[in-house]
Amino acid sequence: MKYVFLAAALIMLASCKHRPSNGYTLTGDLQGIKDGKLILAYQTDSGLPVMDTLNVQAGHFTFSDTVSQPIFAQVVTMDKSNGFPVFLEAGDISAKGNLDSASVITSGTPNNDALSALMHQEKPLIDQMKSFQGGYQAAKMANDTVKLAAMQLQYQGLGDQMDTLMVRFIGAHPAALVSAMMLKDMAPSLDPQQLALMYKALDPSVKQSEFGKSLSDEVNTFNKVSVGEIAPDFTEDDVHGKPVSLSSFRGKYVLLDFWASWCGPCRRENPNVVKAYNTFRGKNFTILSVSLDQDKGSWLKAIKEDGLAWNHVSDLKYWDNAAAKLYGVQAIPANFLLDTSGRIIARNLRGDDLQKELGEVLK
Repeated sequence: MKYVFLAAALIMLASCKHRPSNGYTLTGDLQGIKDGKLILAYQTDSGLPVMDTLNVQAGHFTFSDTVSQPIFAQVVTMDKSNGFPVFLEAGDISAKGNLDSASVITSGTPNNDALSALMHQEKPLIDQMKSFQGGYQAAKMANDTVKLAAMQLQYQGLGDQMDTLMVRFIGAHPAALVSAMMLKDMAPSLDPQQLALMYKALDPSVKQSEFGKSLSDEVNTFNKVSVGEIAPDFTEDDVHGKPVSLSSFRGKYVLLDFWASWCGPCRRENPNVVKAYNTFRGKNFTILSVSLDQDKGSWLKAIKEDGLAWNHVSDLKYWDNAAAKLYGVQAIPANFLLDTSGRIIARNLRGDDLQKELGEVLK
């Protein structure tokens, strides 16, 4: 544990000491917290978890250390009920705000200034999203399907606004590590070409960071499964324990579908997938579903309950499913439409879009 001494004289002495070029000092001036302790949690360069202790007196704390490169960290209460993000990097970092209302802003160094700018820009949209929660739950309890549908459309609209905000922010802050973090989060929903262009525009210093290297791996994965590419082959066991390869379906149009029995959105989309299968299975079309389940019983039960009368495979490894990792799947449902040569011709088709695309392809 690293302890912080808060006596005024010691703070003054500490401010006069020589600080290493890679040293930082994090100073907090917070409301909504009593005297006590906070936890500064992060991972080292080697991936080891670290939890340092911050001693708080009258809302104030100060903490100094060194880092070899900027590190993303979280300051949280002992019970982890509240907290705020911060980049640990060379310089004087200030954290100010109300811990209870999640309004703490960090500033004083380049990456923390960028993080602060992002939080300021996204706050109005986040506040609107939070305001939906109460009304949505009330409509759900009342089984008001009309209001629920309207609210879902409104919420989706806010989500689209958030995506637009993120894209603009990343473009305006190419040298900020938070841009790489946001781009990594957005990657599954972006067109691979757009993702590649946005990654290319990042500053070299960001690309060389741990965040940037991780993002680079993701960009490469998505490029391999973008429209126009031959779908990577894989083999997993079917419901009877027999190995099935994606390449064994060459000569047919295939919807490669990623789902799981525990995934609510997947189960809600399944009737649409069943409709597509029943409509087009006589036109050289089939489906191969890959489940991210862990429990075989739950997987088989969901197949039966939802009437999924096509080929199913899984290695029962949850998010470590080998095929899902090969295709960069980070959210489900997800799908890829393949032509008879195994080339990807569309991806992430849902609802009417799936029916429309199959109707065009399988005329």
